[in-house]
Amino acid sequence: MLETSDTHSNGGSTVGTCPLALIASQPRAGSTLLQTMLGKHPDVVSAGETWLLLPLVYALESRTHGHPMPFDGELADQAVDDFAKSMLPGGRRSIERAMATMVNGIFDQARNAAGQKMLIDKTPRYYRIIDEILRILDDVRMVLLIRNPLAVFSSILDTWIRGNWPYIAVHRDDLLMAPVHLAVASECGDRRLRTVRYEDLTADPDSVLADLQRFLGLQLTGGLADYGEATHRRFGDPKGIGLHRSANAQSIDKWVCRAGQDPVHWRMLDDYRQMLGSELLQRLGYDDRQLADQLAQVRPKAVGLVPPLTTFLRRPVKSKMRRSIKSRIRLAQAISQRPTTPLTKSA
Repeated sequence: MLETSDTHSNGGSTVGTCPLALIASQPRAGSTLLQTMLGKHPDVVSAGETWLLLPLVYALESRTHGHPMPFDGELADQAVDDFAKSMLPGGRRSIERAMATMVNGIFDQARNAAGQKMLIDKTPRYYRIIDEILRILDDVRMVLLIRNPLAVFSSILDTWIRGNWPYIAVHRDDLLMAPVHLAVASECGDRRLRTVRYEDLTADPDSVLADLQRFLGLQLTGGLADYGEATHRRFGDPKGIGLHRSANAQSIDKWVCRAGQDPVHWRMLDDYRQMLGSELLQRLGYDDRQLADQLAQVRPKAVGLVPPLTTFLRRPVKSKMRRSIKSRIRLAQAISQRPTTPLTKSA
């Protein structure tokens, strides 16, 4: 069992224990499925999608993430830095420790109210702040769920775009930056992270779930893959999770079938494959040539008449790619400064 105590150390301060696991992924990668299955464990409560950490981290890192704010994010960051450096003994780290205390306290209340030992929160877009989460929260486990990006894009097209092609631009970061962040994090070596591939989860769920239970420090419990009737939530998978009562491996190649039935769908996926590039796909665990061959086998007529994906989706900006590399450096530095204590203790 996961050993819990009344307190744990967080950068020198003592805060309430919050046995917490987070799931990050691309949207439409199967995070609702994974959370639903893990949520069937008798010691786990599932929080759906709280999005709690996103606004908190962005409050301190608005300049880093480069998203529009109703105020000048760069000036806000400078103001926070000035205050932290001039008035707080620990500088910005003091703010992060206080934030950790608050976050742990909030999740602790939810976990205690449910009478469980672990709370699982999944928000796919936690991919944006993986390194910040690991820096702020010591007592956390993160599962990085990776799925074939072409299958992800196909599901986005089928679920959200539905022929409204300009709307693809809304998902630009989910399509172009999420794979980079997930690849970087999966290679960083932090023992609080565990990478899971959707294809493995659906093909052999019992084995994957057993490994995850060991990683999370939970008592091994069988039958999690047969989750039955999933709880409907405001956020999460609006389609697939309600159509099945257990993991379904047939979803793995559904993207190929869709591509073969629609020349626009085919062109979008093939352009996306080329936009990501063979190196990034390989780092994620997928072979570019194999994906290209799968598409070539189902290429429909009239593909040449379809406008390219770049009509709706701009290519990645190099500065954002550099930012992801800096993210990897920060992760490595944080890991090197941490004590090498085991993540969990055996019962």
